[in-house]
Amino acid sequence: MRHHIEEEIDMIRNGLSKSQNINYYPDIAEFIEPHTMKLSDNVTIRAKMIFLCTSSKPFLPPIKGLEDITNHTSDTILAIDWLPKSIAIVGGGYIAAEYGPSFQAWDQRSQ
Repeated sequence: MRHHIEEEIDMIRNGLSKSQNINYYPDIAEFIEPHTMKLSDNVTIRAKMIFLCTSSKPFLPPIKGLEDITNHTSDTILAIDWLPKSIAIVGGGYIAAEYGPSFQAWDQRSQ
């Protein structure tokens, strides 16, 4: 599954980067004023229309002790083939919200 998703993501990136009508910036950026963004390397871009394609790259929050335990991201958790004895899901987005019911269903099937 991951292989197919990565292929599709690469195809989308290729299409965007080769488009003659789009300036593609695969970078972290912030709005600094209307119609103006600053990229992570301090490059400033201005445009009438800015289309944001937010990624879903996992982010490990700075939680004390996190580095001392086995942890997974929304990417790596898909590779496990065993059900953890316990799990804490940290995140407020739709991906985190989807994992709770998924693990509950997996747990019920294994009983």
